[in-house]
Amino acid sequence: DERGKQGAEDVRTRVSLVSDPINIQWDNSDNVKIHLQNSGDTFLDVNSVGAVIGGTTMTVTVTDGVTTEWLPGDVVQFTLTNSDLDSSLSEGDNDLLMTVSVSSTATGYTGLDTLREEIRIVKP
Repeated sequence: DERGKQGAEDVRTRVSLVSDPINIQWDNSDNVKIHLQNSGDTFLDVNSVGAVIGGTTMTVTVTDGVTTEWLPGDVVQFTLTNSDLDSSLSEGDNDLLMTVSVSSTATGYTGLDTLREEIRIVKP
């Protein structure tokens, strides 16, 4: 019974990349900005988003700094930062695997979803 409830919350928890995966811009502040959509049926926790790009763990923050609720259907912009990734990127196009993990804010059972997407980071 418990596993069924947990599984049901996992099914309701979904995230999608809205940003163009072949045109992710790296800026001179060691970060990228991506847009993610809550494509599930439950609230997501904007403070529990994790991201890895090319094997490098990123620091994830809500870009506007004020969004606290992530309702189904809503798109939120996140800033992913790590100076170590900057040193491994070459100028021009860099094709890397990005993994993003999210969790729901449901009480009792927290749903989880992981997005894996091949992205192209463009470094000036």
